[in-house]
Amino acid sequence: MTKLENSFPVNVYIGGMEHAILHLLYARFFSLFLCGVEPFPNLITQGMVHGPTWRTKIGELVNPELIDSSPNLMRSDLFLTYEKMSKSKYNGVSPLTMFERYGSDVTRLYTLFKAPAEQVLNWDEESIVGFVRWSKRLLQLCDELKRRSYRSDVIYSYEEAARYKASVRNITTLMLTSPPHLNTAIAQLMTWTNDISDYLEKATNQGDIGCCIYSSFKALIIMLAPMAPCLSEELWYKFSDQNTSIHQQPWPLETNLDCLPHVKETKIGEIDNSQMIVVQIDGKLRGQLRVPLSWSNQSDIQVIARDEANEAWNLLKTSQQIRAHLERHQVLRTIWRPKRRLMNLVTEEKKSK
Repeated sequence: MTKLENSFPVNVYIGGMEHAILHLLYARFFSLFLCGVEPFPNLITQGMVHGPTWRTKIGELVNPELIDSSPNLMRSDLFLTYEKMSKSKYNGVSPLTMFERYGSDVTRLYTLFKAPAEQVLNWDEESIVGFVRWSKRLLQLCDELKRRSYRSDVIYSYEEAARYKASVRNITTLMLTSPPHLNTAIAQLMTWTNDISDYLEKATNQGDIGCCIYSSFKALIIMLAPMAPCLSEELWYKFSDQNTSIHQQPWPLETNLDCLPHVKETKIGEIDNSQMIVVQIDGKLRGQLRVPLSWSNQSDIQVIARDEANEAWNLLKTSQQIRAHLERHQVLRTIWRPKRRLMNLVTEEKKSK
């Protein structure tokens, strides 16, 4: 009984729909019937990965390797769908092939980012190159930071401190929810990487870096570790002088920024009352916005009206990157998902007059 008490309950049970009437049902029955213990208080039913499937107009399956080599097959006569991977449908993708081509961490990051864990993922290998570029950029950023001297007394701005605190808070919350919103957490890590890179490019002092940028990159690679263990370990080995693994480091906290007294024009109350959210346009990451913390109190998905008096709409227009994109597109609707800290704009291209 002692072994059972130490093993149960399991933190989270992850399984597909096919497990519901097999292992999950029997495991819960024996545990509840014999011991009166609920073994799986948290359940995540993950979605399936669908592969690109080619069919003729009458529905016959086509091997994609034969499309360009066969004179009887024309792409214009075929249509592409995404279906459950199967050898008979010629749409399977070998994980080993992806690991050899891109590495295990890049493949894992792309899979986690492409769709929430509980939804269907349509595999698109062309999109994975973005994560190859991100991993290379992290390694380059690490080398750039190591070339510069670190000084804890370098004055930094309120925006830098606010960015650190908001990123740590938001990413931690996204990863601890059930189910965890790893796709949005990865999006915020990518945006945080861009912010650190932009700061280094704009810095007039090419030598010293302050505590805020140093702490930001350190926190970023620690928070990346659960999703990219090999890449983060390499970054930690390069960046840190500690002879320990990154997987032994404590999780970053908002209060880990030890040099808060050096903040220029500090407004700690304003930092704590705001949060950073991810903004997507037609499902693609376009940037982040600082919004009031009270926005997360909404429990349901909200559709925001395009109204000049609307606070959300006015905040969207403050971002130069988002505003530039909207100049070429017409917004159909704006969707705010408070639990994911995600705002998505659905648009269409403006018609030329």
